[in-house]
Amino acid sequence: MRLIIILFLAGTLYACTNDKTTEPTVLDCDTIDEVSFKTDVLPIIETSCSYNSNCHGNGAFTVALTSYDLLKPYLESGLRDRVLINKNMPPTYATEGPKELTVTQLGLIDCWLKAGFLDN
Repeated sequence: MRLIIILFLAGTLYACTNDKTTEPTVLDCDTIDEVSFKTDVLPIIETSCSYNSNCHGNGAFTVALTSYDLLKPYLESGLRDRVLINKNMPPTYATEGPKELTVTQLGLIDCWLKAGFLDN
C-alpha cells in the first residue's frame, strides 16, 4: 500500500513540474518597434500555417488563415493560447513546414496581439 501511495505522490509531483505557464516566454514588446501584420505577422503565417491546403491554406479542412479577414475571428478566441502559451501551433506532427516558431516569431505575434492586432 505504501508503494502505491509513494508512486501516486511521485507521479503527481512530476505532473505538476510539467505544467504549462500561463504567460508566454517571448520577447519584451518594449524592445520591438511597431509590429505590422503585413510585413511581420503574415509572413510567419504563410511559412508556418497556411503554406498548403492541408493546414490553414486555401482549401484547408479546418480553418483557412490566408488573410487578415479570415484570421480575425480567431484572434480573440484562443489563437494566443494555442500559439503562445500551449505552443501547439504549428503542430509537431506536421509533415512539412516548421514544427515550432522561433522566439522572435513568438515575440512578434505576441506584441502584435497586445497592440490590438491591427490590419496594418
